[in-house]
Amino acid sequence: MSLAGMRQTRAAVRRISPTLHRHLSPAMTATADAVAASARRQVPVLTGALRRAIAVNRAGTTGEARVGIARTRGAAGRDAPSVYAPLVEFGTSRSRGAPFMTPAAEGQRRPFLTRLRRAGKQTERDLRRRG
Repeated sequence: MSLAGMRQTRAAVRRISPTLHRHLSPAMTATADAVAASARRQVPVLTGALRRAIAVNRAGTTGEARVGIARTRGAAGRDAPSVYAPLVEFGTSRSRGAPFMTPAAEGQRRPFLTRLRRAGKQTERDLRRRG
């Protein structure tokens, strides 16, 4: 089986990929940074360790950015923030949760979609210029 225009299609996809990546990467990073900042504002603070552990990890080659709790050691026999963060977010059988990461991510849903639309339009514009 042969697909007509396959060579041209492959060439077009190779042209689109770096252009799309160039525009999507800043959208992903901006959203991850905004989620992390919001989570830091909303997290309950006792010692500040959990707030300091909220981090953005970026994958340079893919443009992917993730927000999470950095794996650190707890101070002087205390649990590390990565261990107790889910207990704070979701609660335990003895205490209610104090969500900070979920509301931070939900608050960026619309801004993220706006950034994606903008990145798509910029990609289309760049590809039209190239022909």
